[in-house]
Parts: sequence; C-alpha cells; structure tokens
Amino acid sequence: MVLPTKRYENIYSKSSIDNDYHQTLIAGILSTVSSTPLVVAKAWDKQREAFANIHIDYKAALMSQFGEFEPEASALFKKDLDGVIRTYPGASIQPSEKDQTFSSEILVASGHSRSDNQGLIDFQKGPSFNYLPISDVLKAHEQGDSENLKVWFDGKIVLLGNVLDDEDLLRTPVSIAAWKKDSNDMPGVLLHAQILSNLEGDGLIQTLSSTWLMFIVLILNLTYFIQSRPAKILYVSLFVIALFIFQTISLKNQFWFHAGSIILVLTWITTVRGTVDAWTQALERRLLKNAFLGSVSPSVMNEIMTGRVSNTSQGRLEHVCILFSDIRGFTSICEKSPPSEIVNLLNEYFSRMTRVVHQFDGTVDKFIGDGMMAFFGAPKASMTKEVDAFNAATAMLSELDAFNEERLRLGKIPIQIGIGLHVGEVIVGRVGSSDRHEYTAIGDAVNISSRLEGLSKSLGYSIVLSESVADALGHQKDIVPIGLQQLKGRSGINVYASAPFKDQV
Repeated sequence: MVLPTKRYENIYSKSSIDNDYHQTLIAGILSTVSSTPLVVAKAWDKQREAFANIHIDYKAALMSQFGEFEPEASALFKKDLDGVIRTYPGASIQPSEKDQTFSSEILVASGHSRSDNQGLIDFQKGPSFNYLPISDVLKAHEQGDSENLKVWFDGKIVLLGNVLDDEDLLRTPVSIAAWKKDSNDMPGVLLHAQILSNLEGDGLIQTLSSTWLMFIVLILNLTYFIQSRPAKILYVSLFVIALFIFQTISLKNQFWFHAGSIILVLTWITTVRGTVDAWTQALERRLLKNAFLGSVSPSVMNEIMTGRVSNTSQGRLEHVCILFSDIRGFTSICEKSPPSEIVNLLNEYFSRMTRVVHQFDGTVDKFIGDGMMAFFGAPKASMTKEVDAFNAATAMLSELDAFNEERLRLGKIPIQIGIGLHVGEVIVGRVGSSDRHEYTAIGDAVNISSRLEGLSKSLGYSIVLSESVADALGHQKDIVPIGLQQLKGRSGINVYASAPFKDQV
C-alpha cells in the first residue's frame, strides 16, 4: 500500500468534515502506529528514476514510530532475463545498496533481528495464499465483530495490497495464489508475503558459491581428455544424472545451483573437443588424400576417406595382382622425336592408362620412364583382383587403339605396349622418408610381373600372364598357353599370353 504524494483536498472536494480524508488518513496512521508497527511501500518513479516522496504530513505520522525498522521501504523486484521473479530483492538490487526492503522492514518491525538476506525465493514453501476482502473487514468493524477480527489478525503480520487481475502483476515460476491456479502472474503483495514466509521459516534458498562452481567446471574439463567415444558418453550421462539427483536433494535442503549452466559448460567443452577432433580428422584425411591422390581410383579413394579402408602407413602383407606395362620400341621413338613431343606423348598416354586402371579399382603405383606399375586388391581388398587386372589390361589395349588412331591422323607413329600380370603376396604401404614417400608394393611378385612384361616383345603378345593369374581367369579361350619360360634371375615358370601384337614397331 503506497501513501499519496498530495493532500486529499487537492484531489477531492471537501464539503463537510466527513470528507476531510487528509485528516482522516493522518488520524488512522497515528492511531495504528500507537499500538502496531506500520510499514508502507515506496513507489518507484520511472520518469525521475527515483522513489516518489509521499506527502510530508503522512511521512511525519509514519516517522513517529519507534524502532530499528524503516517505516517506508522499497517494494522493488528484479526480474530475470525471462521476466520471472526468482531472487530476493536484497542490497545488490536496491538503489540504496542496503537490505531495506518492504519484506525485511516488516520482519524487523515484527520483532526479528536484522540480517543481510540474500538468495532465491522458495515458492514451494507453505500453502497457496488467499485474501480477505477489505469490505469484509470494514463490515466486521462496523458490526463490532471482534471475534472474527481477532481470528483474522491477532498476532499476525498483515499485508494490505491490490489483488486485481490487471494491475501490479509480477511473473513467478509457479502460482502462489489459491484463486489463480492456472496463472503465474501474481499480485506483488503475494511475493512479499512469500518472502516473509521464507524469512520466518527455513530462510531463502542459497546458491552455489563461485568456488564450488569452479571445482565442478574443473571436473567437467576432464571430459576433454577422454578420447573413447563410449567412455565419454558414459561419463557425461552419469555426470548429468548425478547432477540432477544432487540438485533435487539440495533443493529440499534450501540449497540450489544452476544445473542448466553446468550442462551448458559441459556442452561447450564437448563442442570444443568435437571441433578439435573434427579439425584433426580433417587434417589427417587431407594428408591421407595427398598420399593416395592420383594413385587410386575415385571409388577406392572414397573407401579410404570414409574409413572403410585403413590408413596403411605401416606396410602390411597383401595378396594383390601386379600389372606392369611398357611402350615397345620407345627408345627408337625418342631418337626420332624432339623432347617436348616425347613428354606430350607420355603425358597423354599415362593419363589415358591411369583412367583405365582406376576404372577397374586399381592403384597406380608409379611411372618408370615409359613404364607403369599398378596393382589390384589394395588398399581395398578384392576377391576378383585377377579378373580386374586382366580386364584393365584388355581395356588398356582398346584405349591404345583409340590413341593410335589420333596419332595416325596427326601423322605420328603408332605405339605398342606390353603388359605383364602376376598375383602373389607383397608388402603394401607407404615407403620413403618423412619428407618424401610413396604408397607402393614390394615383393617377389612385383619382380615376376616386371619380368613377364619383358617377355611380351619376344613372344609377340601384348599381355603375358603367370599361371596363377590364368588359373584365376579359368583359362578362358583368348588366353594361350606358352609353356615354361626362363625369367631373368630366377627359375622358369609356366607362362600364358593374350592379344597378339597387331604390328611390330
């Protein structure tokens, strides 16, 4: 209840002594304070950004009281960001920076000692409030109904205030009005009543200190170092469950901490770790892509980048089919052509042959002068590596025919190639120094494939295969058995061939 700032005769026509409300109000205040402490609320003037001053006569009547309480006190509240009132409006909220609120001064006036109150309002404590209409009080007074007046007011703190549905409403987390169960917009007088109920009872809800908050955040930071995804999920899940259990227990004991803020910190830490991991993985993928770029087919590269094919930085034993190819009579071509033309020839030839190898999921190992080495079955394992290698060799000859047609139209000499195929176990991995390395295959099967390619010229066939490759192909009709052939540096092996040379260059 806020007292007027002006005398009543300034706002009401005084035609009789009964209408002298100014004197009546002063008399009422003096009569009350003679037996009962009275505290009235200060009204905040938004335009002046200060408390409004009540009329000096009313103020003088209030100040006639004895006691340590302030008879006129602030009724201000501070809203949270969502517009809800949760915090006791203590010294940090008041313009005077003193804990002299409407509630605290009523409490002191009722005989309690002064204390520095701070914390959150406990809206769960006590039953919902109801109100007694002033008309019922006046009626009981006029009828001399002292019994009801004693039941209603004797020995109690009495708050007078407005309970209209469209005036002086403040948003609370829950309803505390018995007549407004479906609304959280409460009359301001009820918030003061709830605070008084807290202060007279178990007190306000206390919040977590910054020291404890820092300790919890420190524990949360440990999640950053947990690399195992299942372990991290388990740690976070258990922590969140424990957090809410602890919050429920602590709230029953007048203690509260912002679990949402702690979870927000946890989310932030998890996000940062996820970002760092994503960046690290992206860097690793980039390095991996550079290591295989131009060596494997797009489909194999996709397998590698998605993690379905492991990063074989350490060499491992693989069963692969090796393909060696070489341009027949390349030395004589070099003697008859300028270097720039030779470079253009090799660039165009290797570009075409690389596309063919990649088409059959092969890996281009290296280019050696006019020769090319490729293998099938690594880094992506294949059950049809021999078939893929042979089909790639056949497709290389078809691509060579198209290439030679273009060369003939330009008046250039056509070329022939020889291809050797062999299957066996080799070490596959990245070999070299930290500054320069390559993804390659090393083993006896590589040497045999190279030797087989060397036989193509003397045998007159474009494709020369080992018996193991021919067996895997089922000795199809276009594969001709050549018989035992002596390979340089090793004992002879059974050799098969396909695709006779069309012309000798």
